[in-house]
Amino acid sequence: MLFAFSLRSAVASLSPLIEHITVDFAMPAAVIGLIGTAPPFCYAVFGILTPLFERRLGLERLTVIAIVVVTIGTVLRSFADDSVALLLGTALIFAAVGVGNILLPPLCARTSPIASADDDDLLHDDGGRDPDPASRRGAGGGRVELETLARPVGGVRGRRADPVDRDARARTRRAADDLEAPNPRVFGRMWRLPLAWALAVGFLAAGTVAYVSFAWLPQLLVDIAGVTPATAGALLALFAAMGLPASLLVPSW
Repeated sequence: MLFAFSLRSAVASLSPLIEHITVDFAMPAAVIGLIGTAPPFCYAVFGILTPLFERRLGLERLTVIAIVVVTIGTVLRSFADDSVALLLGTALIFAAVGVGNILLPPLCARTSPIASADDDDLLHDDGGRDPDPASRRGAGGGRVELETLARPVGGVRGRRADPVDRDARARTRRAADDLEAPNPRVFGRMWRLPLAWALAVGFLAAGTVAYVSFAWLPQLLVDIAGVTPATAGALLALFAAMGLPASLLVPSW
């Protein structure tokens, strides 16, 4: 949760201040639009690059680097003296956030006993037989890069893990050791899968609504509704918070 908040704090912190920033230097509408476009663009590019970074640096080190870069980018953006510097600082922030987005699920799974139990169920069917290799790769694939994680907050929980939990992790690690290299033909097949297109359209719609709102909603509220920037920021926070209950309830539904 701390990591998630560290990544998310920069997403919507700028748009409520646009009116004040324009007092210091010009902020063309195109630049504001690019700032709003930076998050999903950086997420796509650096999400693809994150596995390469992780193999070179390790999950723990890359996590720390991502947080440090977000911090540096936020500081640099706060000292920007023109719209170009503001845009570059924003791009630096969301490059690191794009990396962190990919790291966050493995961080959760690494310290979650439920994830270990689920993996163990996938690795051993009811008949005691090993599942097919594809299933084993699917179960262990998400775990192979997780074991290098240092858990500054979750470390205590890890040391207190019960023997069953540790045994499940050990079996998962052994299965993950046999993972094959990714097959490039898988990406070719994805273009022909209706589910892949459905996911792409769904995320496109959700991302468009979210990031257009993050970029423009506060300014629209200031211009049209006559609220203060502080109130516009609070309303933007409300807009973001409204997604939390749904994201928790929809999977169970």
